[in-house]
Amino acid sequence: MERKVCTIGEWLDVWYEVYAVPEYAPKTLEIYRDARKRLSRRFPEIESTLQSALEFAAYRRTCCAIPSRPE
Repeated sequence: MERKVCTIGEWLDVWYEVYAVPEYAPKTLEIYRDARKRLSRRFPEIESTLQSALEFAAYRRTCCAIPSRPE
């Protein structure tokens, strides 16, 4: 049996529908949807990355490039 290779964005969509929707309150789901939209707009390269190609170093570099929240 061959496993389907999917992008991070596709995996997030599956996770949301299969795992989040049945488990979380509507307000939490709204927060997750908003986070997904922000990811898509601000970091499309993460969303289009194949899940199998995601390396810790690349993830860390991307996260380090995210500006910290103003206090």
